Amino acid sequence: MATAASVGLRIVVLVPAYNEAGSIGATLDGLMLQSRPADLIVVIPNGCTDATAWEARKYPVTTTELPRLQHRKSEALNRAWAKYAFDADVVICLDADTILPPNAVEAWSREFSAEKGALLGGSSSKFTMQDPGFLSRLQKAEFATWTDSALRRGHTSVLAGTGCAINNAVLRQIAALSAQPGWPTPAWTSWPRC
Repeated sequence: MATAASVGLRIVVLVPAYNEAGSIGATLDGLMLQSRPADLIVVIPNGCTDATAWEARKYPVTTTELPRLQHRKSEALNRAWAKYAFDADVVICLDADTILPPNAVEAWSREFSAEKGALLGGSSSKFTMQDPGFLSRLQKAEFATWTDSALRRGHTSVLAGTGCAINNAVLRQIAALSAQPGWPTPAWTSWPRC
């Protein structure tokens, strides 16, 4: 198994969560089994009324509980990014009910380390959804169609919301732009739909 330090890129995983006590364990189990471990995993329970934070604290991750935020997921991501991931090379945004296959972080690391990796804004579609219900099957079909279209075009302008890796240089550019006068929205709304 490769160690995080031997791969070169600093990769931070941000896991925003709202009342995900029943699924956060499987999500974190998936992260613990990665062939290339993340350098840091941060779980961000946002206004939870269940045991999400308690469940997350069973794992060797950083858990940052927040109150229910006005801008919920995007604001939680922005706060955690500023505190824990600002200096990372790659930021992985992962829903708290999504399980990554064991090679996902390694595959993203290879993509961003490749010759054209500096030109890559983000990458997604390395995840599995846990819910076997009808809505989940519809989402899976939608993601499959979206992925197929992106592959035929050779690019996409939106990253999948359930799991994606983002070139952190791009996020820092967005944050710098959002600090300028005249920028239309606060920085926390600028997350690339993750």
